[in-house]
Amino acid sequence: MGSAIATLLKTPEVKAGHTPDWKIQPNAYTIEGELYHTSPLSVSTNSIDFTSFPGKCSGLLFSLMFWLSKAGHKVLKIEDKMEISPIHQQFYQITIQQKQTLERQIKEGLAGVSTSITDFELLFHDLRKYKEFMDYFIGREHALKTKDNKLLMKTEQSLKAIFIDQVDVHTGEGISLKHIAPRWPTIIADFMQMKDKDTDPKKIAKDYKVSEAEGVVLSTKNKLYIEWRGTFEKTVKERYQRLLGMVQSRKFSIDEYKTMLKPYIERYRSIKEMGREESGRKYLRAISWFRPGAQAVSYDWTTLWAFKPMSRPELSRVSYERMEGDESILKIRFCPSFKNVIKKNIKFLRANELGKLPLSPTGIEPLDKWVWALYKYIEDYYNVRFSLKEFLEIRNEFVKDSKWGGQSEPHFKCFETDIMRIILRLPDGTELEDMTFAPIFFFLDTQNMMLLRFLEVKAQEKALENYINEMLGDTTKGIRLEKLSEEYEKLFHVYPEEKSEKEKVAEISAAEDLRAARERAQKQVMKEATEMKRPFKFFKGGPYEPRFDDMVTGPYFDDIGASMQKVWTFLKAKFDVPGFKIFGAK
Repeated sequence: MGSAIATLLKTPEVKAGHTPDWKIQPNAYTIEGELYHTSPLSVSTNSIDFTSFPGKCSGLLFSLMFWLSKAGHKVLKIEDKMEISPIHQQFYQITIQQKQTLERQIKEGLAGVSTSITDFELLFHDLRKYKEFMDYFIGREHALKTKDNKLLMKTEQSLKAIFIDQVDVHTGEGISLKHIAPRWPTIIADFMQMKDKDTDPKKIAKDYKVSEAEGVVLSTKNKLYIEWRGTFEKTVKERYQRLLGMVQSRKFSIDEYKTMLKPYIERYRSIKEMGREESGRKYLRAISWFRPGAQAVSYDWTTLWAFKPMSRPELSRVSYERMEGDESILKIRFCPSFKNVIKKNIKFLRANELGKLPLSPTGIEPLDKWVWALYKYIEDYYNVRFSLKEFLEIRNEFVKDSKWGGQSEPHFKCFETDIMRIILRLPDGTELEDMTFAPIFFFLDTQNMMLLRFLEVKAQEKALENYINEMLGDTTKGIRLEKLSEEYEKLFHVYPEEKSEKEKVAEISAAEDLRAARERAQKQVMKEATEMKRPFKFFKGGPYEPRFDDMVTGPYFDDIGASMQKVWTFLKAKFDVPGFKIFGAK
């Protein structure tokens, strides 16, 4: 199977916990009362192969997906790959050349984004410079209101430094303060200490103990400074507002351009060629006898999932009581090692509205020790990482979704199959379409296993988002812009505001890496995951069906076998195999 779930059988936790007296099946595992991903041996290795003229096999696949949906299953495409021989020009042009067209469109779009980013950064640089000027004027106004002489002197000196360096220096040699400083060494220092009321040359000479000639120069410069300051303040405010509008516009356009490119990138990535990965190349080598270099042939491979909840198979037994409402996160029945991580980050979780979690409708907590032990293999398969917040949000979404864990039943029947379609054009022009369903599985899955499936779907989505973000760059949506945005959003604030308690808690706890915490508790996780496997265990525990030999291999497997037979009959009936008819199929 082209999924992470199919690889979990090889993990040490599953190997250690597998019920020893039950034969391991392909892609299946059994841990009595704790975790079921298993099926009857009679329906675990089936396959079926159809050959027709082009169109009928494809129609069969779509009919199967529609029929499964009508039968109450949730249908998902987990993997999709393809390979087309260049000799098959018709299909090659439709697919591969379409991918090349998308590639050119993406490159052109990224070039436009790059240009916009350059303009944005140049404007933002100017905005930051004018922000500094604005800070001086806002600080001066604040000092005048609060009568803070120390702050007033600080802001005045900053403005006077700008006046000396950028305005007065251009008045000419022998006139500017910098050029006459050799004649009067203290003139710049005296000018920096002057107040707005210092305009009388004689009073200046007396108060600052300088000559009357120097007093005249200081008086003139101070008058010019006061006049310049008023004009400069007006100019800075007007320019600042214009820059702010331009930066906002550029920032919006960059984000909008990237949003426009996302569908193209997703479509580009959806056209996956088998030869890109070793598993695909291995398969192509296995069917190399088709001679794709000389024969017009195309292949596509799809992994399909479908599942629905199972009701209790015994009519005499009571049904599960549906649970509703929220519960404190500290009271949810998580395994001890995971609960320790929660306790360590409880302030962060409460600050992010995760202090209470919705109860599972079955009354069984799906995020149990097995999910905690096995989720990392899904992360590794898709090269993604879930934070603690994401992990709990996925759990909450799972128990609320009526198609996944939002059911009163903790057991599910799941249909899985790999579908290989081959379209072959013979030298005489004849075209054939071959579709193979191999293998076809129908599994019994427990609720925790379904949460692992849900985690895999979320990991696929996260991997796609990571791919798109990496393709687009992180200048506007990633770490770099996060830092820019913090400054951008506070351009009007001169004095940094005190951070709220929520922000402080987040800064402390958000750095806690869920994967690192799990690795630190590795021994405890393994102990918890396999502690149920003890010698001479007379009473089988666990939240799921404990009577494997009686209930699972009996009524549950009978139900799964019947569902398998319905699918088998549907496929053969749609292909007009004699003796197979179902309601609605012709």
